[in-house]
Amino acid sequence: AIETMLTEHASEHAEAWPLLGRALGLDLPDNEFTAALEPKDRRALLETLLLQCLTGAAREAADDGIGLLLVLEDLHTIDPLSLELLLRFAREVPTLPLLLIVTWRPHDGDRAPGASSRLSALPDYTELALEGLADADAEQIVRAQLAAMFPERTGPVPQALIARIAERAQGNPFYVEEVLSYLHDRGIDP
Repeated sequence: AIETMLTEHASEHAEAWPLLGRALGLDLPDNEFTAALEPKDRRALLETLLLQCLTGAAREAADDGIGLLLVLEDLHTIDPLSLELLLRFAREVPTLPLLLIVTWRPHDGDRAPGASSRLSALPDYTELALEGLADADAEQIVRAQLAAMFPERTGPVPQALIARIAERAQGNPFYVEEVLSYLHDRGIDP
């Protein structure tokens, strides 16, 4: 399937298909061509393959009258090489029907410092900054989740529990739900 896709979107590099193994989470053995590549050439060719495949998919979507949505989460964990690839891709496809959504949580431990400012320099960049949940909103989620998870439970939810979960979640609604799911999955009634 990978060879077929490359033949369609990157025919001049189709013999390099095993390079996509790591990017796809597959253990693909090298073929004669890829085994002979130097590390820097492997990287450059892999980047080219990825760009050609994504560009081909976006063009295919355009031919069908639709667009392509690419969502990359947790940019704060991106490594510098992957950031360079993302920036290269974003610069090379501005005319394609592509919506690129990137999420990150700003903090000091970014693996690629300055990633957000480098992305913001791209044309057509729009940033939506989301504030963390207010404690009252976190409390609403805690109460709703507990009611759904423990319908037989009655009585008030301890304020200390709500405060602790809100503190741990740091304003992240998904994390509030995950903490409660973790407790529920282990049979712990908060």
